[in-house]
Amino acid sequence: MVCRALGEAVTGSQIPNLIAPLKVNEEPGEDRNTKWKRLFNAVATAQNRQGDGRPLIRLIAEIMQPVRFSSIAEFEGHRAALNERLI
Repeated sequence: MVCRALGEAVTGSQIPNLIAPLKVNEEPGEDRNTKWKRLFNAVATAQNRQGDGRPLIRLIAEIMQPVRFSSIAEFEGHRAALNERLI
């Protein structure tokens, strides 16, 4: 559910740059999946490799940087949706 909320905050073309710090390569054809599924697969791969939840935290921190949004209202809307899923 967290990746679904994060997927609403990004565009498909941004995903490769967002998952690059996780050191995960997308499989061929992965770009045909939905945004949230691409994010989920990258996080799951990284978390399974590391054995902890840091990749999800890193992705949240990267996507939810306020400067990435065109307005405070847009940021607050995505933040509220994310917080709802985290709670």
